[in-house]
Amino acid sequence: MTQFKATKFACIALVSLLLNGCFSTPETAAPAEDTRSAVQILAQKRQDLAFGQVVYSYFQGAPDQTLLQGALTRLNELRAQTPYGPDNQDRLDLMKGAVSLQLGMTQQAEGIFNRLLAQSGDPYIQANTWFWLAKSSFAQKRMGVSERAYSAIIEHDLEDELSQDHWEELVYQVSHERMNMGADWETLAGKLNSDSIYQTYLIANQAVIQHNKQDYDAANEAFISAKLLLNATPVENSIQGENNSSSWWSWFHWFGNGLTEIQEDRAFQERNALFDRLNYGLGVTLLEQKDYANALIALKLIGRESLHAEQAMLTYGWTLAQENRWPLAMAAWQYLRDNSQGIYALQASHGLAYGYEQQGALAEAFHALRDSSRQLDAAMTSLSTFGEQVQQAAFFDTVANGNWPLEHRDLQILLLSGNGDIDSAYLLGVRGQAKQLLNTLDGNLAQIDGMYRLLDEREHAFERRSEALSLTDAQEILDRTQLRIEAVETILNSDQISAKLLATNEQVLAIERLDKGEERIRRINTERESNLSQKYGQRVARLKGVLAWELSEAYPATRWQHQKQLNQLKVAYADANNQYTQLKQLQNNTSSIDEQRSRVDVMALSAAADYTRTEALVDSLTQRLTEFLQANMNLRMQALADQQVATRLAIIRLQDLAKPGRGL
Repeated sequence: MTQFKATKFACIALVSLLLNGCFSTPETAAPAEDTRSAVQILAQKRQDLAFGQVVYSYFQGAPDQTLLQGALTRLNELRAQTPYGPDNQDRLDLMKGAVSLQLGMTQQAEGIFNRLLAQSGDPYIQANTWFWLAKSSFAQKRMGVSERAYSAIIEHDLEDELSQDHWEELVYQVSHERMNMGADWETLAGKLNSDSIYQTYLIANQAVIQHNKQDYDAANEAFISAKLLLNATPVENSIQGENNSSSWWSWFHWFGNGLTEIQEDRAFQERNALFDRLNYGLGVTLLEQKDYANALIALKLIGRESLHAEQAMLTYGWTLAQENRWPLAMAAWQYLRDNSQGIYALQASHGLAYGYEQQGALAEAFHALRDSSRQLDAAMTSLSTFGEQVQQAAFFDTVANGNWPLEHRDLQILLLSGNGDIDSAYLLGVRGQAKQLLNTLDGNLAQIDGMYRLLDEREHAFERRSEALSLTDAQEILDRTQLRIEAVETILNSDQISAKLLATNEQVLAIERLDKGEERIRRINTERESNLSQKYGQRVARLKGVLAWELSEAYPATRWQHQKQLNQLKVAYADANNQYTQLKQLQNNTSSIDEQRSRVDVMALSAAADYTRTEALVDSLTQRLTEFLQANMNLRMQALADQQVATRLAIIRLQDLAKPGRGL
């Protein structure tokens, strides 16, 4: 009898990781002067935000996004030039190891855990790293690691560093290993809460061990104890890792109390499945003790949709047949044949034929064997056709809803339950997570291609603007301005400045008119025999004197204004020249685009490497699952072929037993 396995629906660290120290909070010292550039300060803010996004993705159960956000933290860390502190760096690595384990990257995860154990002295990191390392080893059925993890945590008094759920899971793993080795496990299991689902699993596995040792009385007591304990276990305890009273969301009561509808459905599914297995184990054990009445009661408690129900009914029929209780055995087989289409229905048809023969009803036996032979042919044909579907690459993407032949539904349940030679359910879950990560990475690669196209467009636009932008005119204007500044500066620095140079426009016009008046008086006096009256010349001289006096009075203020305007012109010229220089450098400089392209190259290489590794992981998991399913299908085909041979031989034998002249 196969041992019971505690199902884990999520391989995600619980919320205590955030509450117990995802962010280290040492006492803040006096702030030092920040000498970083604006770019570095912005990168630091992005770095802090990236850390929070890693934590958020981690607790949302999105391992692909957790790994992606973790990679972004590295990029922001380089740009900020301020690496994370050792505590936060170790917490990032711990989350990376946990999600790597969930995605099936066992070697990568255990490498991270072993490094953390060797390098980190933080109690929280030590305790949780031991937990995840033990979890990885337990899933791979490597004995002893859980015991070492438990001993290390107890020795260094680290129990409080683990969440309650993690602590109970570790205790369950150690108790389970001790049970299989025949050591004392009950003392340690007593540390579990009385309503913990792990208590039920441990007692159920003890019942299986006692059954295999043929200690049926002890097995019966253990199965009954497990049922009673499961019945008293709250529904929310039937699933682990998704409902936690200390969850960060529970602080705000956003989602109400108790389980969500989906969580409740899953809890009842696991609960009912465990009840079915316990009832089946109890029923089989009672059959071994020939307690048929109570065995039938236990087997009838199995849900009609459970595969154990059909197996139990078939087992019940054969047990009754061995006791020559044919009416009850035939009734069980007939019910199974009429109400099922699986492998157990085929075996029930063969059982009916065997029962008819044993009771002397050879004609009924012959017809039952002939029907069984036709069913076996149909089952082998459907199995062969289904084998072609299994070879398709996308088969395991929809394996839960696949078009499985009804007569081979037990193979689907075997694959989904993980109760075979390998933990196929775990591998399917890992493959599903890896496929999601692959889709995410594929989207990231598409975005990176878009970044390359955007950079190409920016580069071409830059080239077009550079070609269209001519700075020659700007250079000429600046040169002329410089010459003008020098000329004005020379004039203002001269000891003797022409009044006209400092005059206003009106004063300049007045001086020009007076000069023309003097010139006109001289010309007239030259051209005529008699000169003009002197009063004209005196009037012009008097006006020029008045104007000269006005200019002399205004000279200090006017010169100061000109000097002020010259200084302003120099400042404007310097600004314009700086802008011109920057524009000239920008026109000839493409380093910013090159730098951005280099960063995109780094992202592209990282994403491509992640895609390649993830694709290899998906292919490897697909191959393992395909080989597992094909091996079981081959065994099924061989069993069907052997059954067909036996059925046809039985038909021939019945024909030989028939009396001459009487057909079957």
